[in-house]
Amino acid sequence: MLLDTYALVELFQGTAKGKLIEEMLAKKGENYCSIISIAEISRWCWKNSASPAKYMALTKELCALLDVDEELLAEAGRMRALDKIGMGMIDCIIYATAQKHGLVVLTGDPHFRGLKDVEFLE
Repeated sequence: MLLDTYALVELFQGTAKGKLIEEMLAKKGENYCSIISIAEISRWCWKNSASPAKYMALTKELCALLDVDEELLAEAGRMRALDKIGMGMIDCIIYATAQKHGLVVLTGDPHFRGLKDVEFLE
């Protein structure tokens, strides 16, 4: 499973969705996230006066970070160009990362709703 930044933030905040994610992580094997989520975690921390170092370290404890390469970025660009729902480039990179590695994305971000291989948090 690949955790979208949305899922990580819910987990960090201890919300009801975060508790559900915590239960899911306990039942699953290894978890992953895109390296690009580090930028989103940093942004979230700075906007919320939280410690970027703390939450980046926690992200690395929870998930194996998956790198991006030129081929993956090109696929994300294709997705963004053809996208009809307004998904941003970072979401496209995260989705392309999951697709490349055959992983299901765990998220509650409405941009991912209805996409193949997405477990959507309600």
